[in-house]
Amino acid sequence: MAVGIQTIVLKNETIPTIIMREGIHVSGKQHKLIVLQKGSKAHVQTKLYKNTVNPGSTIKNTKWIFGTQEKDGSWEWASWSNGDKIPLEIADHEVEDYATSSTVKIGSASNIGRPYWLEAFIHHPEMPDAVRPKGVYAVIVDKPQIIKAVFTKINHLRRTEDEVGEQQVFEYGEVLRIELHTHGLNKRDEIKFECSIDGEMVNYGRRHTVFVDDLKYNGIITHDVYIDPKWKEELGHGKNEVKNIFVKFDVMAHETIERNKQKATELGNTIRQQFD
Repeated sequence: MAVGIQTIVLKNETIPTIIMREGIHVSGKQHKLIVLQKGSKAHVQTKLYKNTVNPGSTIKNTKWIFGTQEKDGSWEWASWSNGDKIPLEIADHEVEDYATSSTVKIGSASNIGRPYWLEAFIHHPEMPDAVRPKGVYAVIVDKPQIIKAVFTKINHLRRTEDEVGEQQVFEYGEVLRIELHTHGLNKRDEIKFECSIDGEMVNYGRRHTVFVDDLKYNGIITHDVYIDPKWKEELGHGKNEVKNIFVKFDVMAHETIERNKQKATELGNTIRQQFD
């Protein structure tokens, strides 16, 4: 017979900028996910099993953690300011960044698209790997965008990879790697890349996002530009002459692509009708 905390729920379910999604698959388990528009705050509380003997005491002594997992597996917890607390053993570390409250508000995290873990517990949290997770994921979303771009100079012969700095000079045979970190783009959206040297188009491509986590809000798109030695003759590149490389990338949202396809079809039909 289950007793105590069953799950976490929204205290107010009518706020349009905050939704609770269920049945989200993460690492083979089903989870709940709170999605908050940037600038919103979600007021959450626990839902107890009906057989809980002393619900008032359980609610009064409920503790909360809110944090995100780093690439190395460690956790970074949000700081809750409500007095001195006894350190708890959480994920093999002593943690004082927890709250003791019947309800809490979340939404002040600054990293858009990054999944946070929120859990309410009495003694120790079970974490996302529990058989039946009591906690929920939370993610802050914004309009679709490119968060940042990283440019890398790769020389396969020397086996070097260096971040591109200002006035970076490339040699023929090297590779310019463009890595775009995206938010809010899905698998159907595209990024169009165009690379030119002094106005002459030399490289073109379209790429789709690859997601960096199972919640699929942030992703990475990578495009490699090989500095082809044949360009030297095609561009009339003289000895000791430095030419400028320009890279342009555009977001091609799926909805826009579909609208353009529809317009092209309508235009084609109109042209055919004119010649029939």
